[in-house]
Amino acid sequence: MNGSRYYGVRVEGAKFGVGFGSALAITISYSENHSILWAIIDGILSWVYVGYFALFFGLYSPEAEASQFLVGIGDGPREMGPV
Repeated sequence: MNGSRYYGVRVEGAKFGVGFGSALAITISYSENHSILWAIIDGILSWVYVGYFALFFGLYSPEAEASQFLVGIGDGPREMGPV
């Protein structure tokens, strides 16, 4: 044995089906637009749409954060009735 063996490794993505980028784009699109047509179009665009969403809408949403704090405001402590 000459010690200079070459071991080739072939790395492949998904051959069939939807890739992770497409699935992520479809999920984001449908949750934002509630439209199957736009979800399909954005799924075809895949990582392009995910990047667009991250750049222009980001992960921070003031409306979503504010709604988390509105639950239970002004309710005061709750008392349990007779058990």
